[in-house]
Amino acid sequence: MNQQEFEAGLLREGYQVFLGGMGVNAVIPKHGHDMVERYMAIGGEMIIAQDGNAQIMGPGDSSTVGPNDRHAGHLRASGGKLRKGICTV
Repeated sequence: MNQQEFEAGLLREGYQVFLGGMGVNAVIPKHGHDMVERYMAIGGEMIIAQDGNAQIMGPGDSSTVGPNDRHAGHLRASGGKLRKGICTV
């Protein structure tokens, strides 16, 4: 799936779409939300950790985090850019 298809799917499903980016070696502490989040990496490399598992994401990879699922992130040395869709439940 490419970026346009990912975004079109998010919009069809009622998500709001955001472009995000973080600096090299940025760390996102463990946290949770009361909504579903879907991510697609569009540049760089990032790690999403939840439930004791780590998913390494590069361009074109996607991930979903459910409501109230605690998760954390880390952007590797290449930094990272992502599309993020959020949908309140």
